Amino acid sequence: MTVAKFYTLEDLLPIIDESARSYCESVADTYVAGIEFNNELYPMITIDEPGEADAYCAELDRSLEYHFKPVPTAEFDDEEAQLLAGFTFVPNKGMSQIYVGKRNRLYLKGDVLSQLGIKPRSRVLIAFNPAEKAFAVVKPTAPSLSEEMRSAGYFVSAKKDVTAAKLFRQFKLDKYEGKTFYADTASLSGNVVIFRQ
Repeated sequence: MTVAKFYTLEDLLPIIDESARSYCESVADTYVAGIEFNNELYPMITIDEPGEADAYCAELDRSLEYHFKPVPTAEFDDEEAQLLAGFTFVPNKGMSQIYVGKRNRLYLKGDVLSQLGIKPRSRVLIAFNPAEKAFAVVKPTAPSLSEEMRSAGYFVSAKKDVTAAKLFRQFKLDKYEGKTFYADTASLSGNVVIFRQ
């Protein structure tokens, strides 16, 4: 990918809408990150480290969402909580999926986020087991996590996807592009969901 022009966010905001999202394209040993809109890529920066590319894309998604859809603050509702006291919510595991897309992107489909109690515009932990060819999606507050595990978080966009350049590079996930992984097992605590093909 040869980049003829790099853009700034100020250049792009007048010509895009809320369907725009960040992207991260692997180019040799570097990454080109920018905004994808109407299937067109607008490169903004070249980054050497996959972790920095992930952080840049997460910040870019936050900026886009703040610009187009300011996040309303919702307070905890005690009355609703009292109505739900004693009820047990059972997640429907059959519908949760992870789809491996292009440009280092993972799509969290179905009810995986509600299964873990995670909302768009927040963090989720994602790990990969190459021996089992399986993904683990974990709630960041899970008590079983080490500090190192907690640092593997990714920002979930409003469209329920994450840019995970570091994960793609380390495990060469490009070979799974277009594949879907389905929820296979979930912990009783509701903190962990394992996905397999």
